[in-house]
Amino acid sequence: MTGKGGKRLAELVELSACLGSEPLLVQGSTGNTSVKSGRTLWIKASGKWLANATNEDMFVPVPLGHADNFLSSSSSAYVKRPAWSGLLPSIETAMHLVLPHRVVIHLHSVNTIAWAVQQDGSACLSRLLSGLRWCWIPYALSGAPLALAIRASLRFSPDVFVLANHGLVIGAETCREAAALLSEIEERLAVEPFETPEPNRSTLGRLASTDYRLPASDVIHSLATDPSLMAIVSGGILYPCQALFLGRSMCVVSEGASIEQSVDEYYFRNGVRPPALLVEGCGVLVAKDLTAAEAEVLNGLAQVMRRLPQNARVQYLSDRRIDEVLNGYVYAGAQPRPPGKVELPSRSKAAAH
Repeated sequence: MTGKGGKRLAELVELSACLGSEPLLVQGSTGNTSVKSGRTLWIKASGKWLANATNEDMFVPVPLGHADNFLSSSSSAYVKRPAWSGLLPSIETAMHLVLPHRVVIHLHSVNTIAWAVQQDGSACLSRLLSGLRWCWIPYALSGAPLALAIRASLRFSPDVFVLANHGLVIGAETCREAAALLSEIEERLAVEPFETPEPNRSTLGRLASTDYRLPASDVIHSLATDPSLMAIVSGGILYPCQALFLGRSMCVVSEGASIEQSVDEYYFRNGVRPPALLVEGCGVLVAKDLTAAEAEVLNGLAQVMRRLPQNARVQYLSDRRIDEVLNGYVYAGAQPRPPGKVELPSRSKAAAH
């Protein structure tokens, strides 16, 4: 496929694979990149992992003149229409089309998100990004709503867009320029993660079951071992991918509560088994069938949390926003956690809940 897009697409493929291999920038299938060549936008296909860009075809051709189709009220059907390759263009295709830059990269940078979820994030970034052509984009649903918000900001001719409760977008003329600008932004926004208490492995080992195990990454335990982080992450959803991959809430196992009771209660509230259990003061257990994407997003969430300042005032997504993410056409089919098989509680126990 790269031959069809020429040298520019080949360069984007290399950059995409490099970006996708850095978990502090991209988690699993999140993020997307594009390049405009001639009258065509080449954009990452929905659901593909940027890390695999050099190993598999994943860039979809979209005519540049089709921006209005993606921005229109009928864009739902348009976005779902596969390209000749059978791949679907990214949910952010409209945004890439409206941006005037030849190269566009959209990443879920951990450092950026740590600022973008704070209530005073815009004010803080005004100092940190001073001198750059950047703008703050208030939260908007992916797809046409976000693209329209981005287009409205173009009167300021920005090259950098910080998306509230979402991530980072960079536009440039070449892949080299985009990479250099990203490097500068990451340096300016970098936050040293703070240390968190060690997990109680013996207790977690006793609580582990046929359905839940210890995670491969120790960083994930910080979500439950640090009281301040647990209070934040159990208080709501901070960004769309958290809801998409980890559910509309986190499952907390309070001190003295059983794993079975906590899982049952979560199932009745959400209709799915929780991919992760936050065992208060001890650490985290994850589902044995945890997908690779869920693991990446869970690790990214922990990395974001460890970069928040003490007593951070965060801005959660509202219930309406979460419903838009989980039920809207834009993310149709993207939620990876199936209902799964659970042993349903008895009617009497269900009534008690």
